[in-house]
Amino acid sequence: MAAEPWPTSPRSSVDSASLAAAAARNVGLVTALTPHLGYARSAEIAKAVLGGGGDVRTLALATGSLEAAALDALLRPEALANLDPLPAADGR
Repeated sequence: MAAEPWPTSPRSSVDSASLAAAAARNVGLVTALTPHLGYARSAEIAKAVLGGGGDVRTLALATGSLEAAALDALLRPEALANLDPLPAADGR
């Protein structure tokens, strides 16, 4: 019998909205934007996030440097964790 990968409890629950909000305010997300926005602009966003000025996505959108779709692609958890499937050597 295989063990469950994550222990569960009838008393435990996940507040998805709070988790998503906390993740959106994680200043570490800014590092994914640095190649696209540059160091100075990314640092400004990081300082604003740390100062309570908003979440990374909202502040990055306010710069006008990235469109929402491009920003969402950069901030996808799968992309950040390098979990997106890599193309096969033959291009498939």
